[in-house]
Amino acid sequence: MMSKRWAVVILVMVIFIIAGCGKDGKTTDVQGDGTVKQTASGEVTDVRTLLTKAEAEALLGEPVKEPDYQIKEPMGQQLLFFSAEADTAFRFIQVSVVQNEGMSESLQSSGYNVTKLYQETKKMFKDNQLLTGIGDEAFWGTNGLHILKGNYYINISTGNTENPENLELAKNLAAKVIPRL
Repeated sequence: MMSKRWAVVILVMVIFIIAGCGKDGKTTDVQGDGTVKQTASGEVTDVRTLLTKAEAEALLGEPVKEPDYQIKEPMGQQLLFFSAEADTAFRFIQVSVVQNEGMSESLQSSGYNVTKLYQETKKMFKDNQLLTGIGDEAFWGTNGLHILKGNYYINISTGNTENPENLELAKNLAAKVIPRL
């Protein structure tokens, strides 16, 4: 039986294959001043505006390091990662946002969007806990809290999904992040 980790790896590989290798003229880049540059039409939300370092510290209950920020193409996935300052702590917060407007043109022209990404992810992870009252649709499972909200697919990771405290932390994070989209 395939492990969930390998299933995620396969999903990511399929997405890269769908996107193709060529440039489509649409780029998302982090500028020297730290802003997100979107060169095609459409506004892309900067994940760094959704959660501050101070809020991450308050939610984790301990100091955190400076956040790590990345953009992954072709999905235009933005990742914001806060880890505990203490090297012995295993707590963290990661907010991942994929937005239709941030996806490559090749993905968009093939009909791929955040709704399909969310549905495929939900289908792949069978042992999900469906949640109500969070976004348009949400589930808790492998890799955290998965949320579909309008043209956004948000994944909030807080650590081991077997720990009920991490679900509560992820719900609290969602309450802060979603209204800021």
